[in-house]
Order: sequence, then structure tokens, then C-alpha cells
Amino acid sequence: IYTQAEINFAGTFTKICFYYVSGNISAGKDWVVYMGHTTKTEFSSGADWEPVANLTQVFAGDISTLVPAGGGWMEIALETPFVYNNVDNLIIAVDENTYGTSTIRWGGANSGSYTSILFSGISTNPDPNNPPVAYTLTNRNDIRLVFPNDVVPKAPQLITPQNGGYAFEGNYLRWIVPHGSTDVTGFDVYLDGNLVSYNQTTTYYILPADLSLDTHSWYVVARNNIGDSAPSEVWTFEFVDPVIIGDGIRDQQYPFHAAYGYGRSLGLYTAAQIGQSGVINSLGWRVGYSSAAPIPYKIYIKPTTDIQLTPMTWADFISGATLVDEGSHTFSSAGWHNIKLDAPFIYTGGNLLIGVESNYGGEGSGILDSPYFRYTTTIASSHQFWTQNNSEPSGNGTTNTSLPNLAMVISAFPEYPDPILYPTEWDYGLLEVNTTSSKTFTFSNAGSGVLTVTGINTMLPGFFAITDAPTFPVTLATGQAFPFTIQYTPTAAGNHAATFNITHSQGATALTVSGECYDNRISNFPHLQNFDGTWSGSPAAPLYWTVINANNDSYTWCQSNSFIAPTHSAPYAAYGAGNTNDWLITPPINLGGVDVRAKWWDRVAYSDMPSSYKILVSTTTPDIASFTIELADIFCTNENWTEHKLNLDAYTGQTIYLAFYQYHSQALAYGLGIDDFLLEEIPTTPVFTYTPTTLDFGPIRENNITAYQDVTVANDGRGILNLTVANVSIIGPDAAMFEFDPVNLPFALAADQSGIIPVRYNPTAIGEHSAILRMVYGGANYDVALNGTAVGEFAFIESFEDEEFPPPGWRVAHEDINSWRWDRLTDSPRTGEAYANVILDPWDEIRDAWLITPRLAPSVENHIFGFYAFSGVFHSGGGDSRFNVVLSTTSPDVASFTHTLATNVQTGSPGNYMRHTYDLSDYIGQNIYIGVYTVSEGWVSLSFDDFYGPPIVPEGLPGPVVEVTVSGSNAVLVWEPVPDASSYKVYASEDPYNFGPDPIATVNTNSYTLPLTAAKRFFKVTAVAEP
Repeated sequence: IYTQAEINFAGTFTKICFYYVSGNISAGKDWVVYMGHTTKTEFSSGADWEPVANLTQVFAGDISTLVPAGGGWMEIALETPFVYNNVDNLIIAVDENTYGTSTIRWGGANSGSYTSILFSGISTNPDPNNPPVAYTLTNRNDIRLVFPNDVVPKAPQLITPQNGGYAFEGNYLRWIVPHGSTDVTGFDVYLDGNLVSYNQTTTYYILPADLSLDTHSWYVVARNNIGDSAPSEVWTFEFVDPVIIGDGIRDQQYPFHAAYGYGRSLGLYTAAQIGQSGVINSLGWRVGYSSAAPIPYKIYIKPTTDIQLTPMTWADFISGATLVDEGSHTFSSAGWHNIKLDAPFIYTGGNLLIGVESNYGGEGSGILDSPYFRYTTTIASSHQFWTQNNSEPSGNGTTNTSLPNLAMVISAFPEYPDPILYPTEWDYGLLEVNTTSSKTFTFSNAGSGVLTVTGINTMLPGFFAITDAPTFPVTLATGQAFPFTIQYTPTAAGNHAATFNITHSQGATALTVSGECYDNRISNFPHLQNFDGTWSGSPAAPLYWTVINANNDSYTWCQSNSFIAPTHSAPYAAYGAGNTNDWLITPPINLGGVDVRAKWWDRVAYSDMPSSYKILVSTTTPDIASFTIELADIFCTNENWTEHKLNLDAYTGQTIYLAFYQYHSQALAYGLGIDDFLLEEIPTTPVFTYTPTTLDFGPIRENNITAYQDVTVANDGRGILNLTVANVSIIGPDAAMFEFDPVNLPFALAADQSGIIPVRYNPTAIGEHSAILRMVYGGANYDVALNGTAVGEFAFIESFEDEEFPPPGWRVAHEDINSWRWDRLTDSPRTGEAYANVILDPWDEIRDAWLITPRLAPSVENHIFGFYAFSGVFHSGGGDSRFNVVLSTTSPDVASFTHTLATNVQTGSPGNYMRHTYDLSDYIGQNIYIGVYTVSEGWVSLSFDDFYGPPIVPEGLPGPVVEVTVSGSNAVLVWEPVPDASSYKVYASEDPYNFGPDPIATVNTNSYTLPLTAAKRFFKVTAVAEP
């Protein structure tokens, strides 16, 4: 994904360029390239592919002839030019189809978010129309997008030397063509207003050695076949004769190290090497191998009497060192890169330590995208380095003799006192109300003679105040300085500024400071944080919230819905997977004069992968050490969103912070979700709440009674909530089929207390029944919908309670083709102890996994077929798995299911069973089979329970006919003898389809007599042949 801000040009792309580094292209040469518009800024998961139908194929072919020898930009002319709207972001997709493997390197950089998605296989060529689950990446290809030459190019963008900086013999003028420009055929270079190079094709110009030691200006014009661009900006540089230390031609990754996330480099340069005193205005390093990685840096200088380095910590070095420059630089070309110092360093002699702190972050850019710099081997230990991923190095460095080559621009001291203030202005940025930020400034004399400073004053300091300034007057000789600090302590929101004047013998120097204050206190209630808004910062957090990765590992709180979708309020939640010492901290909560409580919802991906977290409170600051009070310790195993509540009235009148401190995560990927964090006033009167709002009973045979299900009534406010038996009733057309037990009534519920009303289903007729349990409180009706299903005496019911799976008479199809299968599970049944489940993974080629009922016989009395189901739980992407329901009137073979009852059926969310019913009236008098089979792509997870419907018709050849006659109070059973039978087992039951495992008798003859003890009995006889 490439953003609109990065492209910022509406028009038609005719070419795309990828930066080829190295490798054998023969095993990766057959490409199909797609482009498309998107509103995505990143990929949410490895399944978040953009459908090919939303993309345009722009190229298909062999790229091997396009690869530049020795590396560089590979240009692909698009067979179908792509029209970009400059409103949406852009997706570029490449489908590579050459069989075989080889190592190929392409230029790229870390984008800071999951802007890439990748799948590669050794033997599997993924189908773009049905791509498998893949990996999301933050690294992204470097590209160029080329527009046709129907307009002149954009004006070139100047790169080096810095505007107002320095250059010397051997340096280059460099520029680039900005994003969104049409193609360029040549450049004209102007130096001091004169054309010095006409129509050159390269984007650099070597400065001549005879250029005068003075300030010069330059600009560039681009052209193509349409015409010339507007001139670039005019930049200036001072051509100087620098001090060059080192002439080595070998390369290393220091001083600006980016291969690891955090690099430090320290060089010792002697007075003899420097050779002159004065003001150091610029430092330069010579690049051997360039990189596209922007490197945030800090440069320090510190005088020393040491003649060689011994191992030390970086903190030891910067203690007492002067920060002379801070910024970010991309070493995108070979040669000298000169950095003009924000704070010129006054050098009066002696050895110098010059340290560079590189903070690329994370795990760095990698070796292939890190710049290399020239160094010279010395005799003594003149260089020391530190590297570490994910956090700043804290131990001692490693010394060696590889001293980075260095260019120093040193100007002579003027013959008069020269006051220098650093920094010359300061913006404190965005600051929280009632907090303090400080900045130390340095005032020095960079000239000859004595500078007398008489004071620092301001007319309207506002929220700014000077601290630890010296007693004036102060006299400063050449190279001497004094520090002072200005604090910004805003007590009101808004933009603030002040100007301080430093008066001295040369006049006055103005210092302007500014800052913005925001009031992030939560003071108005109710206040909801649903975690769906933008997360920003490092680590990213919601606005005014704080995320702290206390153990600096690769796991911390983030915005996600992975494995917990749907979230309690879509689309996202706060998510912690792999967290073991991670903090999610609220803004300050102002509880002045109001009693407040906190509510939130949590869940984990899977109950067997729990997470543990604490709710902690701080009454002082959001620093970890301040959270000394524990309000709750929660061991989360629930797979459904569950609400929690904590009263905060103990802190009324104070300002507090709350922290979600996750200290255990069973799995690195399957984590904990926190959603819909709510702060609200505690009600002063009783508040009636109840759950659930629906009770679903059955299936059950008529004239039987279900177990009780509970309705829970709670008081969510203060005071006493009273509910009597007279306030509760069952109403509706089928009210007689349901009943509640008043055993726990009346209720007198204090704050946060609850009571139970048991409800059950007692059907006296076959069919679907509904009613309402109504509770009346405070003149309002609170209703629970009651639903039940009653079936006939011999109807079919299957809830998978027996361990055999599939149950007798049931079948599964395509069982052995896929890696996953139908199974009997026990963790999430609707009723009883078990249910049926099927899982398919994205790599299963056969997508229809079948579960087929026994043979059924619809009748006038029994013609409704139904079951309960839900989707998801087991894998991300399986949360909306679909299925078809079909029917066969001939056989259970898959090909025989030619009648469709429902297609692409959407069912309940994870863990929430949904009822599905089908009327089989059209098949009364026929024997049928019903099949359910999966139809979704990607991860599939479907769960089924409590099938019910018409009676089962046993299959197979009939056994011996058993004749029954009644003789007095006895029943006499007679059957034809079975050849080779040694005995017969006799079974009896009131249910002809459930005789149970044990016979009532075993006999050696072909008859049996028994007393009649029930109004209706069914008998079954089986023959036994002993070996």
C-alpha cells in the first residue's frame, strides 16, 4: 500500500520501477502486476487480501530482460496504463509464477505499519483469485511511478549540500525528480546563475576544484520532449577548505548505524589531526555504500585528554558532552555528506570525542539497507561502538581501530566577541495541563575578547519561567559559556509564547519560546473509549492514553480484532497477545465532586489460552511506579465478551489514572481483548437490569419438561430494588407451555446484588411455541422472549451425547481429503456435553465437508427439521463461515442431494447458537436424507448441536419377523429360527428407536413370554452365533 500523501499526483501511470539489488532472476521472472485504489492504510491480518476483482492487471510477462546489470531501477512499461485518482491510496500487487527458488534482493524500507502482505511457497503457486492466509510485513518495496510525457516535468528537488551548508572539493550537487513527475530526459545545472552543465542525464554534478572559497548559489531545470520544467529552488552553500581526517578506503556501518535498531559510534580525534582552533560549523562523513533508510540521529562533541578509548557506556560519554545537532538524514548517495551543526562548537584546542547516536528503531533496517562509511585504521583504540535491537544499548561498548573518516569545517574566531545562543528558539510542543517541561539553553562567546552578559528579562513570561540562571553580570572569554533553563508550566489549555532578551556588551539576543497545552482530563461523564479511533505515538495508543512496553519485547497493547472478531463494538478493541509486562493507561480522570464507576468488556480468543491482567490505580502520575493500588486481578478465559464493573467512589474528589496491566498471555498470537471502556456516574436510585433477553428451549418431546434456565435480575444503582411475585408473569399465545419458579421471590436487591428467576418449558403439544416472561418495575415492562420446540414421541433428536462419531446412521463426506475434519467436541455444547464441529484450513482444496443425517420419514405430524449452529472460534477468518442445507430422496451419496433447502446460510456468532428450521411438508410420505456442507473459503469453523426432525427409518434388510400375541396378562413373542444361531437376545422399550444396550433376556429358543407391565411396548430380537 502506498498512500495518497506519498504519491500526490493525479494522472496516468505508464511505467513502474522496482529497485533491483542482486540475485538470480531466472527463478522469479514471470510476473503479473496489478494496481488498484484502496481506502486501506495497512493490512489488518494475513487474510486481508484485496480481491483481484478490485484490481487492474497492468502487466504480464517475463521481466528477466528488464533487470539492470549490476543493480539499479528496473523499469516495467505497463501494458495497461493505470489512471490514479490522487484521492485513495494505491495497492500494487505482484504475482510471480516461475517454478523454483533463488535468492533475489529488492530495495525497500520499513514503512512503520503493516503495508505489505506476502505469501511464497516452494511447491504451491497461490491462486490470486483465492489467495491463502499470508504474512503481513512492515517492509515495503521502493518504487517509482512514471507518468507519460504529455506535460513538462516537475521542478527538481535539491538534496545536497544542505541549503546554507558547506561543500568542498570532491563534493557533489545532488537532486531528485519529485513524486508524481512525468519522465525526464535531461537536466540543466546552474551555478551562481551560470549554466555549467546542459542536458545531462545524471542527477548529480561534481563541484570543480577551482571554485572560490565563498558562498555560491545553484539550481536545476529538468526537461523532456514536451519542454522544460520550472527551475528548482535556489539553494546556497559555502565552498570551504575543510579539515579532512582519514584517507582509508574500506567501509563499515559506523558512525550512522541502522542495521540494528539502535547504534552508537564514538571517534577520538586528536589535536594534531584537527590542527587548528575556531568554530566547528559542520561535520561530514564519506559514504561508501548508500541506503534509502532515513536515520534519526544526534551528534555530540566532548573535549578529552585521552589518547585512546577504553570501554564505557554511552551514558558515560554523553554526560558532559555537547549536543551539537539532531535530526534525520538519508545517506542516499556515495561521497561526502556534510551536516551543518545547529549548535556550532567552539574549539580552542585539545583532543575531541565525536559521538553519533543512531535511532532507527525496532530491529533496524537490516544489513542490506544500512549505509556504509569510509574509515582509516589507526594504531591506538580510536573508535568504540554499541548496537542493540528494540531498545537503547546500556552496557559497555566495543573498541577497535577503525576510525571513521571525518571532514570538519572550522571557521576562525572573529576579532571581536561573538555571542551565540543555542538553541535560538524552542517549541515545547504539546503538553498536558498542570505538567512541566524544561529546556536548557547555552549562551557562549565564539569570538575574541570578553563578552559581558548583563541579564535575561521578559515583559510577559506567562507560563514560562527562568530557573538556575547565573548571577549577573557574567563575563565570558573566548569559548566560555553558561547554561540556563526555562520551564513551561501551563495551567490552562491553549497556545502560549514568550520572548526573553539576553542583554550583553554586544547588544541583545532574543530568545522566543512557545508551547501548546491541552486538557486531557476526563471530567465529563459518561465517557466512552471504544478503541476504534486513531492510535498514534510509539508505542501507539489512543488519544491521550499511554501504552508502555515495560520489558521492551516485541509484544504490547495494540489496536486489533485478530481472533476476537466481532469486537464488542466493531471494528477494533485494545488487544494484548504475548504481553507479559505491558500497560494500557488512561488519561487523568477528574473525579471532583462526583461518584463514578468504570465498566469494560473483555474476552480471549480461546478458553485454553487465557490471559491475566490487573486493574491498578494511581493518584499521582501515569508512571508505572505510581500504580500502587490494585482494584482487580482478572484471569480471563471467556470466549464471549463479558462485562466488568468497578466503583471508583473511594477516589471522589481526586484525579486518578487507571491502568490495564497485562502480566500473562498464554499464547503469542491468541490474546486478550478489552473493549468499550466506560466511565459513568453511579446512579443514586435503583436501576433494573436483567439478562438474558431471550431463552431458547428444546428440542424436547411433547409432555416432557426441560431443565430450568435462569433469568438474572440485578440492581445496577443504589438503594433497594424490590420485585414481588405479582410483578412477574408469563404472557402470550403459548404461555401455558412455560412456567417460572417463584421460589426466590420477592427480591430486595441492594446495590450490585442480583436474584434468579428459574424458567422452564413444559410442552403439551407438538410445534414451535413462544411466550414472554414479563417483569414490571417502576411502571416499565422488562421482557424475556421465550421460545421452545416440541417434537413427537418418536421424532428424531440428536445432540451427540454418545462418544461414537458420527452417530449410528449418520455419515460424513470428504472426510479423508482435507487435513481437518468433522469431530465430536465437548467444550461448547448448546445442551448436554457434546456437539459436532468441522474445521477447514485455507489450504484445503476441497471446500465442501458434509454431515448427513440418517434416513428420515416426514409425516403430517412430524415435518419440521431443525438444528442449532454457530460459526467461528477456532481461527481468525472463520467467524462468518457459511453452509448449504440440501436434501436427497434416494440415497446418502453426495451426488444424490439435488433438492436445496437453503444456500450460503449465515449462522450465530462464536459461541452463540442460532436455530435453523426447515419445513419438509413437500416430502411427506417419502424417505429422505438431509445434508449440511461447508461453502466458505479460508479458515472455516462451524459447530452444530440439537438436530431434530421426523422419525428415523432404519436401513438394511429386514430381520426375522417377530409375532406378538397377548395371552392373559402376558405377551408371547414368536419368530422364525435363524440358521446357525446359538441364542437370541430380546430387547424391549417404549421407544422403537432407542432400545438401549442391554437385552431383557437371552434365550435359546425362538420364543419368549413376559408379563405386560406397560401400556405400550416395542420388541426387538437379534440372533447370536457363538464362535
